[in-house]
Amino acid sequence: MGWGNCEGLIGRISVEKQPRFTGKDAPALLLLSSSNHTLYLAAPDGRCAAIAVQSLPDVENFVDGIPLSKACPLSGESLPVALFSAPLKIPKEKERFFVTITRKGLIKKTDVRELPGPSAQTFTLAKINSGDELLDVLLTGGDDEIILVSKSGMMIRFSESEVRPMGLVAAGVNGIKLNNGDEVIGGMVYNKDEDILLISEDGKGWRIPASQTVLQGRYGQGIIAARLAKASGLAGAVSGPADMNVLVYFERLAAKSIRLDYLPAVKRASSGKPVFELKAGEKVIGVKPIIENLGRWENASPQKPVKRTRRASVKATTTVSPTSRTPKEQASTRRKSSPPTQAELPLESKQEAVKSGRGGSRQKTSTSSTAVKKSEQKASTRKGKTTKPAAQDELIQPVAKRRGRKPAQRKP
Repeated sequence: MGWGNCEGLIGRISVEKQPRFTGKDAPALLLLSSSNHTLYLAAPDGRCAAIAVQSLPDVENFVDGIPLSKACPLSGESLPVALFSAPLKIPKEKERFFVTITRKGLIKKTDVRELPGPSAQTFTLAKINSGDELLDVLLTGGDDEIILVSKSGMMIRFSESEVRPMGLVAAGVNGIKLNNGDEVIGGMVYNKDEDILLISEDGKGWRIPASQTVLQGRYGQGIIAARLAKASGLAGAVSGPADMNVLVYFERLAAKSIRLDYLPAVKRASSGKPVFELKAGEKVIGVKPIIENLGRWENASPQKPVKRTRRASVKATTTVSPTSRTPKEQASTRRKSSPPTQAELPLESKQEAVKSGRGGSRQKTSTSSTAVKKSEQKASTRKGKTTKPAAQDELIQPVAKRRGRKPAQRKP
């Protein structure tokens, strides 16, 4: 969606229709949003209007939109300088803030939940001091880093945590130290994978990797971002991926669209490369990106799917599972692995178990079979008749008593 630069028109257009971004019909502000969001339009004096996105008319071109005064309580003289949107119901587990930036370097952080819903009345988004005006509004996650760029070519990067949350009617705190006659011309959220595009008033440009910036404390002079010619200053600063398109606005010419990678990447504190050939009396007055606001709500903190990995023990269990054997194989395995029973023990082993009081224990002995045979021969009678050893009778009787049976009396 966007609104016209000269006539102050506003409308809603589908992303699939590929609107024209250049020429006299180029919109002054663009915002990627959703139909179930609330749109906030911030004026230079700090007043803000809230309307439902779905209430805007769906048009083919931005010039077919309706006057701004019919869509929101802002008058035609107070055209908005910043657009942002928020869902009707904000999840409690998500921390989202909006940061206001002024020309004099004041910044203020406020919780998004303090914003009112769609209304026919304006509200104060931030208190703007005399001689100052609102420049931009950023959406942050609470622990981001903010970059401010001044007209003289200075740049500062500091942590958002250095700014405490404030109410809607607060003015904010200083973000950067400015010299006399200097002002802030751009603000952005730091992303190490993006590039920063700087455009000067005389048509020169810089594409600086964001990783070249230095993290500092809030309210410092910053570092040199670009070396400018005399009587010239920066007109705008945006950040984004190398393939992002931005709109460059001129004082008399129609707006033009360029990609960030149109310029070669250079180091900071270097001289700019000519981008536009401007005639005498012409200059660049601003640079605006297509604000990817929708991604701040839906894709701000994507959770990667957790891949389930099999452990070695689980893998072994599944490959050698007892359920894969037949009942006969399982029974044979149990018989082979189980210890010998009382009946399977040798004779002398049984006698030792009885004397020690562990008749039911399954302990192995080293008694050989020859020793058993000798004991049987000594137990034979005078008549030559072989009888069972007396030791075996001593074994049978205690076992019979334990089993609850009457011991058998053998005949002489």
